[in-house]
Amino acid sequence: MFEEILRFWLDRGIGGFRVDVAHGLYKDPDLADVADATLTNRPSGYYHRDETLQVYRSWRRLLESYPAGGFPGPRIAIGEVWADSADTLRPYLQPGGLPQVFNFELVRAGWSAQELRAAIDATNTFADGSRAPWVLGNHDVDRPATRWGSAAARAAALLLLALPGSAYIYQGEELGLPEVTDIPDAARQDPAFRRTGGKVAGRDGCRVPLPWDRDGSSYGFSRTDSVSSPASPWLPQPAGWGERSVAAQDGDPDSFLTLYRQALRIRREHPALGIGPAGAGSASDSPAGPSAMQWRTAPGDALYFTRDPGFAFLANLGTAPLRLPEFREVLLASGPLLPGSSGLAGGSLPPDTAVWLGR
Repeated sequence: MFEEILRFWLDRGIGGFRVDVAHGLYKDPDLADVADATLTNRPSGYYHRDETLQVYRSWRRLLESYPAGGFPGPRIAIGEVWADSADTLRPYLQPGGLPQVFNFELVRAGWSAQELRAAIDATNTFADGSRAPWVLGNHDVDRPATRWGSAAARAAALLLLALPGSAYIYQGEELGLPEVTDIPDAARQDPAFRRTGGKVAGRDGCRVPLPWDRDGSSYGFSRTDSVSSPASPWLPQPAGWGERSVAAQDGDPDSFLTLYRQALRIRREHPALGIGPAGAGSASDSPAGPSAMQWRTAPGDALYFTRDPGFAFLANLGTAPLRLPEFREVLLASGPLLPGSSGLAGGSLPPDTAVWLGR
């Protein structure tokens, strides 16, 4: 039945699938108790069972039976797999397995250079970013602008899009949307809120519908034809949501939306970015080639790496300005840079700011 469903959509030209809770398709047929039901990311009778991996091998064969040339290109499937270790995640990426599996290392990390570097290294030790693509958030965790702060979220966007391999952006991150924390109890939808009697707030705060327009009953999210009233969104949008809307940010040179658009344009055009030419691998089963990024010496509260040809990334996660390295041009910065005595050459990077440099 599942294969019929996959074919139904593939025959209509979709590019691929996101597999929800991809580590939990099969359960122990005896429904045996587990010692600690909260440890859901480790292998157990309910997660990471061998039968699940067999299913994905059959799905991979189905995906590859469709022509890769032309639109929409090679068919993809990405698994939402939460794992307790790289060893648990690794079998999903064996030859013939899922083309991609989310790695949530950046989601788990705090806003510190040590944690983020460890998160990046943890992924690079067993898979390249095209097989285990990078994400900053999803529909299960607080939004980056709330977890780390608005300035840090802008810097994190440049980190995400500078790393080798694939990157996924969760809806609303490109608008810098914060977690909505004042949803009325009666309007909440997440079962976790109801099942715990409100002790667990749940995930509704990162799922509030996007604001497209500056005003209107749903800020353009539930737009209908000119003679019909739009339906109310499934979660209420907060007052002032229109100030963060696409309409408000479109054309604003300092907005989150403009930053993401500029970063994505440069990422498409710059030969060092994306997969890059240094052999970062691809969504195939071929192992990663030579390292597509090189860490450079930097203070302990900074992230500094280069990618060939001619690209450097620097982020300041400290509390004091950080002197810029030598560079040929500033490609993009998440916030204003501080000039030196001779302009930006010799200038510095403010706290919670990242910059892309041409070398």
